[in-house]
Amino acid sequence: MEIMGQYSIKDLAILSGIKAHTLRIWEQRYQLVVPHRTDTNIRYYSDSQLKLVLNIAALNNSGFKISKIAELSKEEIAQEVLKIDKPNQKAALHVNRLLEGMIELDKQKVLSVLHKSDKSASLVDFFTSIVFPFLAKVGSLWTSESINPAQEHFSSNIIKRFLIEKIEQLEEPSPESPMCLLFLPEGDWHELSLLVSEYVLKKSGKRVMYLGASVPDKEVEKIVQLSAIDYMLCVSILSQDLASTQQTINRFAMVANDVSVIFAGRSFYQEKLVFPSNCRVLYHFQELAEL
Repeated sequence: MEIMGQYSIKDLAILSGIKAHTLRIWEQRYQLVVPHRTDTNIRYYSDSQLKLVLNIAALNNSGFKISKIAELSKEEIAQEVLKIDKPNQKAALHVNRLLEGMIELDKQKVLSVLHKSDKSASLVDFFTSIVFPFLAKVGSLWTSESINPAQEHFSSNIIKRFLIEKIEQLEEPSPESPMCLLFLPEGDWHELSLLVSEYVLKKSGKRVMYLGASVPDKEVEKIVQLSAIDYMLCVSILSQDLASTQQTINRFAMVANDVSVIFAGRSFYQEKLVFPSNCRVLYHFQELAEL
């Protein structure tokens, strides 16, 4: 079913991992994916063509020669993809499946991938190897305006609700266990990493006070004054320059008083940042579990 997408060859290259030059060769030599053209003769690809390229890339990466793939129909290509059983290919296939679910606005297709996490070594490993790479690919399409924002919101909210359900299923920590305050700084609305952090902390027996996205400094300060907080965790993937990020760190270091502050996310991984004595930066969810 065609939804709303119009993709450039650059978009296809980003999402499939196949170089644009290679895609052009496949088009010329095998007529595998022939682009549409606008009234002004600009090449573009449809949703169904994107899905076909994802399937072709999956087969090619699993060892199929492109000449053999070219002999198959779209339906046969899709059937062959379902037969792929190589462990090192499974993650890429799940990412592609999430992309298809987003493109088609198909909730069950997205959920069918998320439920695979039950067979993964851990939920964190599943998100690290599948969900976050999927979101990174989706994010790369924002700059080219190739997807409708509603498609991204649709899939992100399914993932978010799935995570919340997993968190609710965990055993409640002891009332005497450390309390962790979780939040995103004002202007940051990307909650999924923060929710995974809540899952990690609760599973390791820590209590969590979850404030969510875009929390003003003053609100964080009020919570610290009113509650017995042992740790503050601030996660952010906002693109900020060094000076702005340093100001964020310094502000929350002051707000925290004697509370330990943990920073995580792309914003805080810049070189030359200085972390006050009551602050530290974490790079992996495993470090959070071991804290």
